[in-house]
Amino acid sequence: MTDTFTTASRLTRRTVLGATAALALAPIRASAATTDVQLFVGSMNSANGPGLRSLTFRPSADEWSLGASVADIQNASFGVYSRRFGLHYLLDEQEKGSIEAYRATTDGARWTHVGGVSSQGSNPCYVALDRSESCLVAANYNSGNVAFYRLNPATGMPIEPPVVLQDTGHGPNPDRQAGPHAHWARFSPDQRFLYSVDLGTDEILGCAFDQRHASLGERFTAFQAAPGSGPRHMVFHPRLPLTYVVSELANTVTVLGRARDGRLAHVQSLSSLPAEFTGHNQAAHIATNRAGTRLYVSNRGHNSLAVFAIDPSGHLKLIQRTPTLGDWPRFFLLLEDHARLIVANERSGDLVLFRLGPDGAVNPTEKRLHVPEAVYIGRVN
Repeated sequence: MTDTFTTASRLTRRTVLGATAALALAPIRASAATTDVQLFVGSMNSANGPGLRSLTFRPSADEWSLGASVADIQNASFGVYSRRFGLHYLLDEQEKGSIEAYRATTDGARWTHVGGVSSQGSNPCYVALDRSESCLVAANYNSGNVAFYRLNPATGMPIEPPVVLQDTGHGPNPDRQAGPHAHWARFSPDQRFLYSVDLGTDEILGCAFDQRHASLGERFTAFQAAPGSGPRHMVFHPRLPLTYVVSELANTVTVLGRARDGRLAHVQSLSSLPAEFTGHNQAAHIATNRAGTRLYVSNRGHNSLAVFAIDPSGHLKLIQRTPTLGDWPRFFLLLEDHARLIVANERSGDLVLFRLGPDGAVNPTEKRLHVPEAVYIGRVN
């Protein structure tokens, strides 16, 4: 395949000029705000994980502190917040997975359980809302399926029964791809499609989404990834009709053009690792900045962050790799308003704070907090 943009005809002159202007305005500056940032850390409870802990970050002094643990919140590996309902939907990633709704105080010190529903599968690992916050979708890794819930407009609670989308098939890696493993699900920026990524079958699946009626159409294969690559997560460019996919088994980032019919086409692929690295690695989290000029990927094993520049056409160029100063960086959170980034290193059980330079480069600080099995960081509101 070529790195030439196969859907270039859909990039208008106005789109390219708009992206170029955004690039010129993209330097990251620390916010003038001095108020505390209220966060929380989710951890696995299989060993010494504390459940969920509140985290207060004071950007003016790069100071942070952990609050008391909320042990009743189990295996909070991912979550999403609804401003419409004031609810956090947190996953309980275990064999009988569930989606639990909580209401938190503004400082994150107290969490009230509002209710929960089954994730309709095993080991849920990703949850997302549509733009109107009328629908919720969760991806179940071990059972290889996706649950689509409508939300009660009065309470925000998922309405049962959901629509369950079951993946089928397998990949060539017998250890990791013996069956389907749904790892990510999200609605497209135009709210016309629901996409899901399956690590076990090397597929990105799509289906039409009718936001007005909160309904789904027939599923289709939006993109067939390279055999054995194990696509994990996907992120949308904030303006261009492009998506970026991180593949856990191949340790690559792939740029895909997005057509009007929801199909995705290969544009470019780059490794997240240095060529000389021969150890074991599993690429994990992926995120872009708001301007769509920088993309970040975490490498578990190489234990690094890879930073890519995104040019006005959406192509990538590696500009940095830097150690995460811990083992197994499963997740990181961008705090762009404060020019900071926080990495959750799962195996070493710590959070590490980094500064973001004006060019988007990542620079370590001396700030580290011990949180056993930290796997997720979220904002309280």
